[in-house]
Amino acid sequence: MLSDETYMQRCIDLARMGQGFVSPNPMVGAVVVHEGKIVGEGYHRKFGEPHAEVNAIADVKDQSILSQCTLYVNLEPCAHHGKTPPCANLLVEKKLKRVVIGCSDPHSKVSGKGVDLLKKAGIDVRLGVLQQECRELNRRFITFHERQRPYVILKWAQTKDGFLDRIRHDEETGINWITSPETKSLVHKWRSQYAETLNGFAFLKRIPSTS
Repeated sequence: MLSDETYMQRCIDLARMGQGFVSPNPMVGAVVVHEGKIVGEGYHRKFGEPHAEVNAIADVKDQSILSQCTLYVNLEPCAHHGKTPPCANLLVEKKLKRVVIGCSDPHSKVSGKGVDLLKKAGIDVRLGVLQQECRELNRRFITFHERQRPYVILKWAQTKDGFLDRIRHDEETGINWITSPETKSLVHKWRSQYAETLNGFAFLKRIPSTS
């Protein structure tokens, strides 16, 4: 039988599939296991759509076995009504036997409430499996809610001899890039991973880097 850590890693892998589509929500993946076998999987696909737990449970063909199943999820199930109903309520309704959670959700409407709801319903809960990896996955979301500030990265281009630019004359308007096409592709990848300041979670600070 596989370990809790192995199933949690699968949750993380599933969660990453939502990257770039779920902000300002966190990336979340969920796995349903019955007698050592994965019987359902899901992840949060797009902001405003069903969460990972909902999709994973819906993926289980025989719903009658859910009371004998363990659900793994990399972030504490939500316990409040937003664009979708609370996931913790669904887990209680389906009478899951056990729920294994990667890390707590620092959102003020969730923090600890999801775990408490599950425990009060008699569900066996384990919290903190691959916690560091789960927090790293949603570091932007977690930073915003724990520190009340965006998660910021700084980028700049610099030559090997330490220059960011060269002395220009006022009439010069041409741009000569000191970066490569590969670097530009990397920056576009970053931009898809880091939300803009418009939604309040993180931004990519740009410093002019031409010479």
